[in-house]
Amino acid sequence: NTIFTVDVTSPNPYLHDFENIALEHTRDVYDQNANVQLFEKKIYSTSNDTSIVLTQRYNDSISAYEDWQRSVTVVDSKGQRIYGGSEEWDGTMWQNLSGFKTQRTYNGNKETETESQQFNSLTKQYENYSKAKYKFTRPIGLQELNFNWSIGPNPANNRLNIEVAEGADLTISVYDMQGRAVIGTTRFSSSGVMDLSQLPVGTYVLEVKGENNTRQILKQLISR
Repeated sequence: NTIFTVDVTSPNPYLHDFENIALEHTRDVYDQNANVQLFEKKIYSTSNDTSIVLTQRYNDSISAYEDWQRSVTVVDSKGQRIYGGSEEWDGTMWQNLSGFKTQRTYNGNKETETESQQFNSLTKQYENYSKAKYKFTRPIGLQELNFNWSIGPNPANNRLNIEVAEGADLTISVYDMQGRAVIGTTRFSSSGVMDLSQLPVGTYVLEVKGENNTRQILKQLISR
């Protein structure tokens, strides 16, 4: 049997995203005499580019929680993951248990190359894992959007921030990976927000259209 005690007011104590939220919860357990014992605390924190879940274990000898393990996710300026790993506190410093690192190269908004390393738990070193290059082609008659704009974050939680240059006109449609429209065409003539709260966690395709037959296709992740 397990008792969960939420230490902050939240509809979901497991919420973990990139919206600058800090949450924590404790997990207590029953001992053999059916008495509740302090056991574990998880602390969820995020910043602009880093998300951490810190797990602490209760130490009876000092009557306090101590750092035990943490999972860390880091994204780049485009909102793409460049580090994800699990680490363990050895009393002096954090030691890797597992993880990956990715170096991403961009040309404008397009990712052109990735080079990934994966942590080897036997050698305790990061080793080369994969490398990929991307070449983009555009159907005849379609041109890239020719004004300043941005969409983020990626991954997103419940909202997508749209930045559009003054005087520009932008429409966005959202599709699932089966090609079904899940959010109809939405027009932005200035900066605004697109509500994603009704969409399940997953990967989606954004079709972004401008004037004069200009269009771009983006991949968008939703995580909570």
